[in-house]
Amino acid sequence: DIRGRDGRSLKEDWGRDIRTTMGLQVHGYPNLFTTAVPLAPSAALCNMTTCLQQQVEWIDDCIKYMRGNNLNVIEPSRDIEDQWVAHHDETANATLIAKTNSWYLGSNVEGKPRRVLSYCGGVGTYRQKCDEVAASGYRGFAMQ
Repeated sequence: DIRGRDGRSLKEDWGRDIRTTMGLQVHGYPNLFTTAVPLAPSAALCNMTTCLQQQVEWIDDCIKYMRGNNLNVIEPSRDIEDQWVAHHDETANATLIAKTNSWYLGSNVEGKPRRVLSYCGGVGTYRQKCDEVAASGYRGFAMQ
């Protein structure tokens, strides 16, 4: 029962629309870092140990950055999450995966939003995009 700002429920939010920012955070849930969640590379499309290590290193670097700048709270903006979801969907929809009728897209649950849940752009591209955000001082993330 993960709760964010104003008591919002992650389960309820994801019941309407599954969204993350690079699979590392969710708008509306400050300081909630995530790994192995939707819209990041996952087991079917990468070596899970490699993907988890990269995600954990990004989170570790982000926390170090925050501590070094006396910051205590981080949350992705709606805008950066929208950008990531659009990039993810464009990448996924260019594959045959998006055209299947499969549990992998949520097709087996009536009323569940359909979306390819794993990032299909490749581990190298994913790492590059994550590194770009970190190098920019976590542009698109509100910090305080």
